[in-house]
Amino acid sequence: MCTQTDEYYVLDRREGEVFVLVGRGGELNVTELPGEPREGDVFILGKDGFIPCPQERARRERRIKNKMLRLFKRRS
Repeated sequence: MCTQTDEYYVLDRREGEVFVLVGRGGELNVTELPGEPREGDVFILGKDGFIPCPQERARRERRIKNKMLRLFKRRS
């Protein structure tokens, strides 16, 4: 379970066999992530490696969607 105190890493892109994660401290290159990761997936770093946080990804997607709706509503 991810908490708000965890440091999050977001999968920004894949460069060949390397996944580029972005966190508060900058970019981090890793060669293995669990499951079938896709751009925008959110992870925390646990003692045994990276752990996916689907609920954090969903929260971020909702926040972005709401911002876009408010932005485009103002222009109408």
